[in-house]
Amino acid sequence: MIEIKSYSFFRSSIWWYHILPPLLPIVYLILACSFSNEMIYEFITTIFLFLLSFIFTASFGYFLNDCMDVEEDRKAGKKNIALNVNVPKRIFLLIGLLALGILPWFFLGMNSISFYLWIGIIVSLILYTIKPFRFKERGILGVFLDAAYGHVLPVLVLLFLLHSKFQPDFKYSLLLLVVIIIITFLKGLRNIINHQLNDRKSDKINEVNTFVLSFSPLASLNLLNRYIIPIEGTGLLFFHLVLAFTIPVFPLFFLFFMTLIYFSFSAWKWFKMPRRQLRFKFLYFLNDYYEYYLPLFCLLYLIYVNPIFFIILILHLILFPNLIKKIRDDFLIIRKNIS
Repeated sequence: MIEIKSYSFFRSSIWWYHILPPLLPIVYLILACSFSNEMIYEFITTIFLFLLSFIFTASFGYFLNDCMDVEEDRKAGKKNIALNVNVPKRIFLLIGLLALGILPWFFLGMNSISFYLWIGIIVSLILYTIKPFRFKERGILGVFLDAAYGHVLPVLVLLFLLHSKFQPDFKYSLLLLVVIIIITFLKGLRNIINHQLNDRKSDKINEVNTFVLSFSPLASLNLLNRYIIPIEGTGLLFFHLVLAFTIPVFPLFFLFFMTLIYFSFSAWKWFKMPRRQLRFKFLYFLNDYYEYYLPLFCLLYLIYVNPIFFIILILHLILFPNLIKKIRDDFLIIRKNIS
């Protein structure tokens, strides 16, 4: 018997709240721009099958990473679910998760760009974690690969899957695609560099040659603040402006969010803050937009297109209850800052 809790095993607290939500705006916008009564059943079926593949693929990736990091995590005293699972059972679980991840593609279509991109995710996971490849320990190649399989490829899988089936009408779609690739890649770089900054002490103990340790933590932090975050934010603004040719109201969503950030971060105090404090202030704020506000804004637009989709808003709030808490907390902070 494998004595592990399914919640811990699937690492759902990570991918459910941080990886899945940024994919939902794609679902909501494509549904809004291609909706018809005839396609709704196929759309629901497609999303259901995609989510099944996503759940098992994400579980495979996180468990594979734990299996390959057993010794390092034991030395560093880090939690690792694979520590309690013997090698034969690890292999059985990995094969089972991979099989369950590929199964939905027999119905979604295996002769498609989206399926080959999904294969790219699996190959990238293997290259990132397993020796002798183990790109995780190969400096800049590691952060590039992590950004690709953890952020860019899942977005492209879903985009190509839904676009091939439902043909949504977006103006300047090729430009939109390029911008989406750029900002999701930068988002991935920002998050993996932040992760490596947080893990730098344990990685140093285990002599793991991450990008942050080879480039230096301070230089990595400066890279984030001076280049990656400003370019990502600019790219996100440009994305909203291009999408405005299809959905004119869309830039107002980003404007609202930045206004929220201005007041919740007490922007009028930035010039008086110590330089060290400023370095750590902006590392994660764009994640709030991808994970909370952008899905909500896209969902509100979907309801505007057809009020029947109000039921999806209710479902979204049930599945992601932290959204209400996040909005409440942000406005409590704003009230405190301006009072």
